[in-house]
Amino acid sequence: SAGNFHTCGVTVTDRAYCWGYNEWGQLGDGTQVDRFTPVAVPGPNFKTISAGGGRTNFADVAHTCALTSEGAAYCWGYNGYGEAGTGVAGNLWLKPEGLVAGISFRSLSSGGFHTCGVAISGESYCLGSDTNGQLGLGTATVIQPAPIRVSGDHVFQTLSAGPANTCGSTSSGFYCWGLNNSGQLGDGTFVPRLAPTSVGAPLVFQSAALGLFHTCASTNEGIVYCWGWTLFGQLGAGPLRTNFEPRPIQVQINVLFDRLAAGSAHTCGIAISGAAYCWGSNQYGELGDGTRISRFAPVRVRSK
Repeated sequence: SAGNFHTCGVTVTDRAYCWGYNEWGQLGDGTQVDRFTPVAVPGPNFKTISAGGGRTNFADVAHTCALTSEGAAYCWGYNGYGEAGTGVAGNLWLKPEGLVAGISFRSLSSGGFHTCGVAISGESYCLGSDTNGQLGLGTATVIQPAPIRVSGDHVFQTLSAGPANTCGSTSSGFYCWGLNNSGQLGDGTFVPRLAPTSVGAPLVFQSAALGLFHTCASTNEGIVYCWGWTLFGQLGAGPLRTNFEPRPIQVQINVLFDRLAAGSAHTCGIAISGAAYCWGSNQYGELGDGTRISRFAPVRVRSK
């Protein structure tokens, strides 16, 4: 899992490792020392890990969360808005700290300044910053340092936390909420939403990838749609006449995808065949096609 300036992963033996920028303790090794190679995260064995990150007025900050095989949730790093789930906002957590409330989670996702997850019991919870409605509580709040139920009776299968927004899929629909200044919620407007709002009906998406100001999601069949900020081609729908597309638009490729990931202004996916494709901004070679040319439709990632 890649955050803004750090990366984490779980080995086949369930040990977690992180590396990169560590000013806020987001690597979880008990220090604030940047690491250029993977360092072990102390604590229990983990099955999944999610690296978050956001930008405040003074710095780029980040936190990380992970789940054990039993569903116990742990977070560490920046906790200015309570996103580490310790019950209080503030301080840095340099090592894994168990989320308060004792909820067992099936999945967990770290956003910019918030964290969301689906409990094993089926309920959905979010915590941290709610300045843009990204916790989905239905009312405007500021900080929630402990897990709180997402409003509505939706039974989410997955939740994805973005910089200041959240999306989730149910068996019959797809919903987003939070910041919507670029149309990244996909409901056809630029209005922020405080509660889950339906996206793309009658399409049903199974998973989502939330970028800085854009969102992509795939249907059960593997067809990908994107919406939001279009400037660098990160929607993969070819050159568009507008800088923002607030409704789902199909990615221009005759390929079915299994997994997606979104960066600040680019998107990547692994096809069902196993081939990797990327599209969008390519200033730093992030598309992996051997060039620095931004792409408005998916291109195959090259391998040596």
